[in-house]
Amino acid sequence: MIEWSLAIRNLLRNRRRSLSTLLALAVGLSAVLLFSGFKANLGLTMLTGYVRTGGHLQVQHRDYFLYGSGNPSAYGITEYASLVEVIRADAVLKPMISVVTPVLRFALDEARLRKGTLCVLYVKELAVLLPEATRSTGRSRWQDDPQAAAIMSLMLKLGQEVGVDVLPVYAVSTNPASTILDLAATLGVDFLMLGASHRVSMARLLKGNVVDEVARGLPEDIQLIIHS
Repeated sequence: MIEWSLAIRNLLRNRRRSLSTLLALAVGLSAVLLFSGFKANLGLTMLTGYVRTGGHLQVQHRDYFLYGSGNPSAYGITEYASLVEVIRADAVLKPMISVVTPVLRFALDEARLRKGTLCVLYVKELAVLLPEATRSTGRSRWQDDPQAAAIMSLMLKLGQEVGVDVLPVYAVSTNPASTILDLAATLGVDFLMLGASHRVSMARLLKGNVVDEVARGLPEDIQLIIHS
């Protein structure tokens, strides 16, 4: 009780200083709350405007953003055709839908419209690539990788259905961005299509952003298309 009595006495003794301190705290707290709310509202406004003007609906596996970049086939949607039909038949979404297409199918449609060959590149990222393991196993084949085989087989099948030549390209690398740039130049592609990076912040900090690295090193004669 003695401490409280001394505190109250000091506050009343120096009323101007106590009042100015209280006003400074109130102004500071109000400013923090005001700018925090402004920042949150600004971000929400930008997102809402983007969705209304040029946004689109994305349907993905629940854990795709966490693990999809390292294991795309396991966290993809296998029965996507039935899901597309459900979205098209939805009473709310149907009037707002212009195009419904999977990411790989989008690349296939672009190749068909441009009457070109579609090179499907699968880069298996390794933390460390041992030279002894490479010499013992020989050249890597996508047929020996279950995840790559599932994607390549699907694209070969879809390519035959729509009359597009599909060229499977498989690589094992510790630097996916450098491998993509080397293969794009070697194959002489006109367009390079990449999916937007879905790495979480920590993985992006440690490993970097593949899309940004490719965009910085891509030659001017190769056009980059980023499909989100």
